[in-house]
Amino acid sequence: MSKIINVRNSQSINTSGTSLVGSSYLKATYDDLVKAFGEPTYYEPSDDGKVTTEWTLEFETTDNENPYVTATIYDWKTYDASICRKGIFNWHVGGFSYDAFDAVKAYLENSHHPTQYNKSEVSQEVSTL
Repeated sequence: MSKIINVRNSQSINTSGTSLVGSSYLKATYDDLVKAFGEPTYYEPSDDGKVTTEWTLEFETTDNENPYVTATIYDWKTYDASICRKGIFNWHVGGFSYDAFDAVKAYLENSHHPTQYNKSEVSQEVSTL
């Protein structure tokens, strides 16, 4: 992963066509994500109710061939925002490529936030929804 220069959190970022990337979840608290990225881009449920909290992010990197990485961090089918906003939660990370998960992970690790990444442990609550 190239060095991250800047991160932007905005509704104007084009996320059309993004999807879940990686084979793991981002284990983090809501508060950790707010400290790292600011308030969620969307904090009201989507029209279908499948997402209640979402960050839409654009990472600017030092990679000349791919200087921008788009990522989304969101809950999926919890149908209740309080579930993902209390304690450690398994967040979904979306993007156009696996670079999205790598960028989110690298940014959080370099920001010294106490976030965990666990490729094999997925909570029963999330995996059955």
